Amino acid sequence: MPFHVTIIGAGVAGLTAAHLLQQHNCSITLIEGGNRVGGRTFTRQHERHLEEQGAEFFHPAHHHRLRAALEESGLPAQDLKDLATLWVSAGKGKLGDPVHPEIKALCRHIDTDVALINPHRWITPETAHLDRPFTEYLAKHPASDTVHSEFLAWTGTLTGADPQEFSALGLLRDFKMFGTTEAALTAVEQRIAGGTMQLALSLAKPLMPQIRFETRVVAVHEAVAGFEIITHTDERISADAVIITVPFNTLHQCQFPGLFPALAQASRNRHTNRSRKRWFDPETIFNPRIATDPTSLSYLDVTASAGCIIAADEISGDQAAAHLDLPIAPMASARSHSWQDDPLAAGAWMTIRPGQALVLDDLQRWNIQNPRCQVAGGDVSPIWPGWIEGAIAAGTSAVTRLIQSTTH
Repeated sequence: MPFHVTIIGAGVAGLTAAHLLQQHNCSITLIEGGNRVGGRTFTRQHERHLEEQGAEFFHPAHHHRLRAALEESGLPAQDLKDLATLWVSAGKGKLGDPVHPEIKALCRHIDTDVALINPHRWITPETAHLDRPFTEYLAKHPASDTVHSEFLAWTGTLTGADPQEFSALGLLRDFKMFGTTEAALTAVEQRIAGGTMQLALSLAKPLMPQIRFETRVVAVHEAVAGFEIITHTDERISADAVIITVPFNTLHQCQFPGLFPALAQASRNRHTNRSRKRWFDPETIFNPRIATDPTSLSYLDVTASAGCIIAADEISGDQAAAHLDLPIAPMASARSHSWQDDPLAAGAWMTIRPGQALVLDDLQRWNIQNPRCQVAGGDVSPIWPGWIEGAIAAGTSAVTRLIQSTTH
């Protein structure tokens, strides 16, 4: 009989794992709690344009796995409009400049800490001192309050979270993925033509007979031979191995062998990203813009027929628009999806709190030591966590470890 693997979650990580396992002649079952594939890649059509409610951008010079996946699926990338970004402060906008000499100097200071990071480990003894709130970390670097404020606005495009809440280590790990701090602030962005969700749909197409939708897994137990998966309807499913790819904030909702107490508590506490995208019909074409206090940004889609504001879920559309010096009226008909309130996600993309890196590093060791029961979502990948690139890396690494365990 073929080796059978059950994958929990049909986002990009789960679909990547399923795609690779089929190439290794494994039998698979994909269990998805919702009624669609893609997870937090979620594209909606509105009139004649597409609105990304979740993941949207990627960096072609750095996201090599994603580029390879797009090429394999025959999906083209799409360049963004080249518009200057405004930094809005105290209600006034001016041209932002991530390579301003003072910001470049700050980037170089931060790079001395970025150099300490091992990209394959969430945290090491050499980087433990970086695991503190980012505002606390940044205050120790020489720069004016104005430079600090603009720098926080630029980094908000990566984190989507409150710099008083998220860990400096988490953001510096992102900088490490790009190579340097300046590279992270200036990297060229693209979108997936036809919508980000196209990648998930392409991966899922040959897998559809193996996907079970609207089925929640509540427990995974070790059995005499392999594992027993229990669903919300108390159905029992047997498997030789299990790969769990659900978002970090929902891990505690399922009992499984690797759910140690610190991981369950960290998942209940959630990471810091509570971003919500609000798509609106702009009164006129506007420049992209960024702001702090609170962290927020706005931009036009590639057709210039819709605008998007990204701000914390608890901030109203009117408040976010006013903060970004945009008209409030279009917010009355804004379209959005709350990932914070979505029971299958419970938050947007991964942005860790201080202390969570230790838990994630322990989880990574669990995955290495227990290749037949792994947690491999894009949130928990030490490589590009929270990015589509990270989801592909997580699914790929899980399959590599599993296949190696079956051949030894």
